[in-house]
Amino acid sequence: MSISAGLVVGGLILSYITGQWLMLRPTERERALELLRAEAGKQGWSVHLVKVPQWIRTHQGSLIARYDWFWPDCQAGQRAVVSDEGQWSIEGKGALALLLAEMQPWLMRWKGVETIHDQLRIYWDEQATPEELTLMTGKLRQQTLDHL
Repeated sequence: MSISAGLVVGGLILSYITGQWLMLRPTERERALELLRAEAGKQGWSVHLVKVPQWIRTHQGSLIARYDWFWPDCQAGQRAVVSDEGQWSIEGKGALALLLAEMQPWLMRWKGVETIHDQLRIYWDEQATPEELTLMTGKLRQQTLDHL
C-alpha cells in the first residue's frame, strides 16, 4: 500500500470516528429538555416519557411527556382533551373544569389532562423554558393546593 492510499484510508477512518462522536452529542433541544425536566423535579413534578394515550389525538409521534402533580383530594376519573380546533372537552365530575379555566395561558401547550387518585397528569410537548415552568407551577400550586 502506498503512503497516499494509507493517508486516504486513515482520513476516512478518522472522518467516520469523528462523525460517530458528533452523533452522540446531545442536540440543543435535548439539553433544553434535560434542564426543564431537572427543574420540574425540583418543583415537585414527576416527569415521565410515555406512550401516547389513545384518547389524545392531537399529538404526533408515539411518545409524549407526562408531568404528574400531587393534588390532594382530587377526584379520580376526570379527563380533558383538546380537539384539533383548540377546544377543550372535559369528561367526569370534579374540579378539573375550574382548574383548566384558571390555566388558560398553558392550555395552548397541553395535549391532555387526567386525574387519578391524588394526582393530576398533564400530557404536553414540553415547549417551555425553566422560568415558564416555574410560573406554570406557581399557578397550578395556587389552584390545586390553596383553592380546590
